[in-house]
Amino acid sequence: MTVRPTLTVSAAVRQQIESIRVAYPRWQGIVEEIGRCQEWGPGAAEPPCLLVVGPTGAGKSTLVASYAREHPAVVTETGTTYPVVTATIPTPATIKALAMVLLAALGDPPLRIVPGATATAALDCVAPATPPLSRPLRSGPRPQ
Repeated sequence: MTVRPTLTVSAAVRQQIESIRVAYPRWQGIVEEIGRCQEWGPGAAEPPCLLVVGPTGAGKSTLVASYAREHPAVVTETGTTYPVVTATIPTPATIKALAMVLLAALGDPPLRIVPGATATAALDCVAPATPPLSRPLRSGPRPQ
């Protein structure tokens, strides 16, 4: 029987090790493409989009989180600029739920309205009563 020694490291060392990223060519190419989309977006009639896909564990979330850390919010006396905003689409995927997640990602404090109000009431001005995004849209004429 072979006994393998175990290595015990502190949480700080573990975090430092896990933050190491090796910029191999494929990773670097994707990061550069994300950068191009970000650079071209403000002047484009329709902002460029990039879909990052891959199997579970391929590093999609790590890539996005790493890119976001490299482009942090910039705070000035007139406001905060967020060059990169990341969010996870909530379930159920409604316009209101997505708006809440995006507002939270932008640092908007929740419920800046009447004390005791619900999140739904707080977002009625953003996205009035909408069905979940997963429902099929109706075809044909709209009801009058």
